[in-house]
Amino acid sequence: MEQRALGRTGLRVSALGYGAGSIGGLMVRGDSAEQTRAVGRALEAGITYFDTAPSYGDGRSEENLGRALRELGAWDRVVVGTKVNLEPGDLDHPEAAIRRSLEASLRRLGRDSIDLFQLHNRVAQAAEGRALAVADVVGDVAAGLERMVADGLAGHVGFTGLGEPDALRQAVLSGRLETVQSYFNVLNPSAGFAGRAGSGQDFAGLIDAAASAGLGVIAIRVLAAGA
Repeated sequence: MEQRALGRTGLRVSALGYGAGSIGGLMVRGDSAEQTRAVGRALEAGITYFDTAPSYGDGRSEENLGRALRELGAWDRVVVGTKVNLEPGDLDHPEAAIRRSLEASLRRLGRDSIDLFQLHNRVAQAAEGRALAVADVVGDVAAGLERMVADGLAGHVGFTGLGEPDALRQAVLSGRLETVQSYFNVLNPSAGFAGRAGSGQDFAGLIDAAASAGLGVIAIRVLAAGA
């Protein structure tokens, strides 16, 4: 399996990652022995990047992934990323909310720190619902994420590249985030090929913008969530 540099983080990760989300349900609803076998098979194939989040199965993905990696004695040879999803009220004290979420994730994973910690919210010009305003993302939210790194709870920080293209580009160019999870698949390759959105949202060449800014790019929805 090819190993690649993840932007300017200094991390090296496999070209293919292991998504421990709800699609397929294995890491949130599966049998524990089957979960461990699947993670073990991924390791045998050379996969070294594993992705999870508190919202995947209400924390069960983190618990099951952490347990499987412990049982396999593999924590020292993988890179694991998890996320934080902020509620509108959390913006009054974003650092405290970010810390609560990360500490809960670490307990479920059974770790003292995480390699990559990412914002899970959509990003827009103005806050709406659970989408965060880009000014908040590159301001107090980024400061809260950076504090987790300073406190030794996370190695690197990034964000999820869903939302409004102009706002996503602002977040990429802010210099405060190290990775972006970018929507990219055969139905909508516009993050990599500007103007080729097909029937979906135009992500306006976000991948090139991120690469130019030194961000690591993690492709998501590569199978369009099963579509």
